[in-house]
Amino acid sequence: MAELINVIIADDHALVLSGIKNYLEKESRIKVVGEANNGLTLLNLLSKSNPLPHLVIIDLKMPILSGEEAVERIIKLYPNLKILILSMDADIPTIAKLFNIGIHGYITKADPPENLIQAVFDIIDTGICKNSYFDLQLESDNCFSNTKNIKSTLNYNEFEYIRLCAQGLSYKHIAEGMNKSIKTVENYRDSVYKKLSINNQKSLLLFANNERIL
Repeated sequence: MAELINVIIADDHALVLSGIKNYLEKESRIKVVGEANNGLTLLNLLSKSNPLPHLVIIDLKMPILSGEEAVERIIKLYPNLKILILSMDADIPTIAKLFNIGIHGYITKADPPENLIQAVFDIIDTGICKNSYFDLQLESDNCFSNTKNIKSTLNYNEFEYIRLCAQGLSYKHIAEGMNKSIKTVENYRDSVYKKLSINNQKSLLLFANNERIL
């Protein structure tokens, strides 16, 4: 049996919060382990969580501490925690900013419910939800202006890591594809991030897309 995906949800509307929880828990792989109605409560929940959940689902417009402010703090405090934004808004600059900060997926409350489940699975299984919102922000900015010099610093294994990562593979499957240990793959990741001056998978995928490393 696959490992349970532990999730915390943050939304300031009680009916929405309850509906999201009930829908998620129809899936046998997903368990909602916490609920918050604002960003501050979410941070308090996380500080008391041992272990941390695999994923947090966050609404952007919440009282006391907004979702965007909570995201910024979470990424600093818990850099390995996966973040999915579930919002009313589909504002491209906001979406692009959040992906650049380091979120792993974005959907809106107007999307079909099944998109939420798919986003959760995509983020857990591949590290990123590459849906239409990801594509929109990918087209909105280009942070690599001198790719020729950057590419010349990468070795074969680092290129291979980028190529497999761009296919949406998990670290486990990347390690199997490269015939390396997961620890070695993580070392490739750290080296690539340093050379590209990035700190999240979204930026890596942007580089791979720009350079057609597929």
